[in-house]
Amino acid sequence: MRVRLGFNPYACDYGPATRAIREILLEWAEIDWFEPAWPYAKEREACSLFLQHNAIGCAHAPDLFGANVDVRCDEGGWERFAELCALVRGAGWDWKFSILKPLSSLHAEARGWSLDEQGLAMALVASQPGDLFTCYQDGPGRTQVLWNDLGGELAALATLPEEPAREGAGFYFGWARTDLFDAIKWQLARDDGDLSDNPFHLLVRCYRAGFYPFSFGRDTVVLFRFAGTPAAPPGVEAVAELPKATLLRRRKRRPRG
Repeated sequence: MRVRLGFNPYACDYGPATRAIREILLEWAEIDWFEPAWPYAKEREACSLFLQHNAIGCAHAPDLFGANVDVRCDEGGWERFAELCALVRGAGWDWKFSILKPLSSLHAEARGWSLDEQGLAMALVASQPGDLFTCYQDGPGRTQVLWNDLGGELAALATLPEEPAREGAGFYFGWARTDLFDAIKWQLARDDGDLSDNPFHLLVRCYRAGFYPFSFGRDTVVLFRFAGTPAAPPGVEAVAELPKATLLRRRKRRPRG
């Protein structure tokens, strides 16, 4: 299942950060939420993405992030996913608000970025699809700036069975969507199109690869993937993974003569 953005990122202008924000939004729209990962989405790729995310976080906020993280991969179905959701919600450790939100705030402050200033500068009199912010008057002389709901909705969530799938999927999708906004916020604070040090973009790429991080502390993370054969896109036949090639021993050539 994928989100529908409801707008075309290529038709939107976000200033100097436009290229990066378009890429973030397009990758977000390509995530096959809660579906088995394609064969190319290997554990090594997911671990690398998460470790890069952690390294950038540690460089910016060493007091918040652990220098060494134990990243383990797990796979299963809805029951295992719901079990991990329950474990992370009862762990007494909130990954998003313990380190990710503070990291986002520290970066914005260091760059002198302000939601109110950015929102007022970018807001239009008539709201356009894809606008990052919406403004409204909250009393005489007071203007409130809010993020627009860029992440879209997963309408297919309503088709999932109530237990154990729907509640866990709804929780995790809302949890992950905060990373989309922080990825965009990071680029607005950078004020350019360089994504090389955006730790939240790496989390979006991790979801896109088919892996879902569950953090149980600064140094313990489980990357979960749904097991099974992924559905092929329309018009494309599913292709099974090819068996590993066997290395044959070369035969010695007899000397001539």
